[in-house]
Amino acid sequence: MKCWGDNYNGQLGDGTTTSRDLPVISSDISGAIGLSVGGSNTCAVLSNRSIKCRGANNYGQLGNGTTTNSVTAVLVSGISNAWTVSVGNNFACAFLQDSTIKCWGDNSYGQLGDGTTTQRLTPVTVSGISNASQVSAGVNHTCALVNSNDVKCWGDNSIGQLGDGTTTQRNTPVAVSGAMAVSNIYAYEYSTCAKLTDSSVKCWGNNELGQLGDGTVNNSSIPVSVSALGTSVSQLSRGHGKPCALLNDFKTVKCWGSNTKLGDGTYAYQIAPVTVAGISSAVQVAQDEYGTCVLISDGTIKCWGLNGNGNLGDGTSLRRNTPTNVSGISTALNISLGYHFGCAVITGGTVKCWGDNMFNNLGDGTFIQRSTPVFVSGISSATQVVAGFFNACVLLSDTTVKCWGYNLDGQVGDGTTAQKATAVSVIGLTGVTQLSAMGSTVCALLNDTTVKCWGDNSGGQLGDGTTTDRSTPVSVVGLTNVTQVMVGNNAVCALINNQTVKCWGANTNGQLGDGTVINRLTPTLVVGLADVTQINSGITNFCALLTNQTAKCWGNNSYGQLGNGNIISSSVPVLRLNQNNLVSLGTGSYNDGLCVINSSGNVLCTGGNYYGQTGYNEMTIRTVNGL
Repeated sequence: MKCWGDNYNGQLGDGTTTSRDLPVISSDISGAIGLSVGGSNTCAVLSNRSIKCRGANNYGQLGNGTTTNSVTAVLVSGISNAWTVSVGNNFACAFLQDSTIKCWGDNSYGQLGDGTTTQRLTPVTVSGISNASQVSAGVNHTCALVNSNDVKCWGDNSIGQLGDGTTTQRNTPVAVSGAMAVSNIYAYEYSTCAKLTDSSVKCWGNNELGQLGDGTVNNSSIPVSVSALGTSVSQLSRGHGKPCALLNDFKTVKCWGSNTKLGDGTYAYQIAPVTVAGISSAVQVAQDEYGTCVLISDGTIKCWGLNGNGNLGDGTSLRRNTPTNVSGISTALNISLGYHFGCAVITGGTVKCWGDNMFNNLGDGTFIQRSTPVFVSGISSATQVVAGFFNACVLLSDTTVKCWGYNLDGQVGDGTTAQKATAVSVIGLTGVTQLSAMGSTVCALLNDTTVKCWGDNSGGQLGDGTTTDRSTPVSVVGLTNVTQVMVGNNAVCALINNQTVKCWGANTNGQLGDGTVINRLTPTLVVGLADVTQINSGITNFCALLTNQTAKCWGNNSYGQLGNGNIISSSVPVLRLNQNNLVSLGTGSYNDGLCVINSSGNVLCTGGNYYGQTGYNEMTIRTVNGL
């Protein structure tokens, strides 16, 4: 086996947690005859019919009786007669040689099919299934082919993905409505498709992006025909992506649904500003890789983009191309987004977070993913919150700082590299007036106008003249008179009180703005920039708001995020086009887009829009008529 891509949980099997752009050998598995890949796990059926899995295990999805993550494959307990395995979101199911199905892992929606919603660390038998011939796992639901050509499904049914004519969650299998002679079943994210014996296709469940292929965007809790395919399908695609079909000529492929990656040559990123729909009173913008959130003047929060980890906070895992309200927050003071999670300071000084929680990044003492906000434990006097990659920090009213979450690079600042499930104090830090974080680096502006940073220093972004990681704060060399600090990915910039900007750290995309691509271990002046009132950061770019209410940006521009009408990166500041009367810049994070707020309270965004994160609903819905 060879694997590539995201490897934060060790799911690639090369013994590391380093993501890979090219295939690497999975040295921990040999003799594999079947394979399934989920969001953070990989499972394989071996030639002896046992199953091994690796990666994240916070829900017991490795099936070995523990909740310990593993970068090497571990044996799933009690299975020695598997035909196939299918990995969902934090759970997995196996089709066995005795025609039964066993599942393990997260069971919040009844997706294990054992009649409960109890998490299982080892496999349990799906109730009432004794004649299965296939199993397929979606995000939080599962379907099986039974009795040769019938279909039964169980688990989450909020969008009708079980196909029984209802939206009622099912903890045990229910029959899909209508007579169908099915040859193969495929569970996708929040929908399901079946290839019939006559080579036609029917689908049911979520259809907001046309993924049912019936020419509409109406959800359906019963099967509907993908009409444009007729009876010409040889094979349907597997996995959690949008459906694609190989036709009987074995050379034609047709796809339908969201136009994020349909292979038709478009993915709708924006190189000139577009206005986010339905927002007219924004006061703060925050962004992560998959989405954007806006703090509204009335204290509510609206978010949009991809939502697989509940990172939009609306109680669902549905993608939103236009803003949706974060549940239960009406008095927020400021917001920050990390990697697949968000946090907000609430009036009174408490903090709430939502989304992914794999590394305790929500600070509630658990590993439980939350699609609605929960309180961070032990915080009652916060004035600002900032989120890094899998960690977060708060500035308290006494000018000290507390942090929690992932800590491998010392980004929690307590002198250790041990992960923290709840907030702990940053050592030796007082007099803080502002915080900024991204990745595994945190910086603090002090009341003496100097800056201290801690955590990852691989690009020299701590500014102490070294590339040594620090688990307690160190001073940035030669930097005073600072009025704002902003951390990017392995680079940091500071606004100086004479309205110039200095930056330091990694510079491979020209993100230090000094006209070069040379890394700097101490601050360097951004060239040709004056009259600056505010700065912000993207992944590998920065922007400055000027006194004339325009903005200039520099660094990576591969998705048009600099907003100057092209996709050419720049090592010196360039003017954002068609953006005047600006009052605020978004606080950036892992996002290929950048947003600003104008004097009317409108939000204008540029850059990558492949998950709808610019909030502009241009991501063309492809129904069958658009194939």
